[in-house]
Amino acid sequence: MGPASFPTWTNAFLGNNIGGQDFYTGVPGNPALYQTNQGTTTTVTISDIQVESTNGTPATGWELVTGDAETTDAGESITWTSNQILNLLPNTPTSQVGDACSDPTSPDGLTGVNLATNVGSLTVECASSESVSSPRTGTVMLGAAAPTTLTVTLVGTGLEAVFLGLLLPS
Repeated sequence: MGPASFPTWTNAFLGNNIGGQDFYTGVPGNPALYQTNQGTTTTVTISDIQVESTNGTPATGWELVTGDAETTDAGESITWTSNQILNLLPNTPTSQVGDACSDPTSPDGLTGVNLATNVGSLTVECASSESVSSPRTGTVMLGAAAPTTLTVTLVGTGLEAVFLGLLLPS
């Protein structure tokens, strides 16, 4: 795994202009972790997650956000597991995840999230049985309120990527 900027791949949702609308273009730095070897399974575990205020006290009201930073194509999957509930963060006005997950065994290829309510679980998986050659119409974006652990397992037939970030209270 290595750090990467958006878009991680030409047809990824994040970092591209799709239908005349920018989706997370111009995000500075390298917010994604990208597999460096094709056809591999990679597990990333982040533990003892803590967010502190400027005076060193534990921060409140923050969320860890994570999601698919590439494309999940035929035979690929990403599984997120946290010690706090992972809820779906819809990312387009017309779709919760677009065509990011296309496994016919579950609605929208996404397991662990009730798509009617966006209420999730401790484990969410995006899997696909097909590949889309044009830019994706959405991606999986998840949020968890103040988790202390996050494990992400990426199964790539090509390459997979995941992004990480914080949503801070205003």
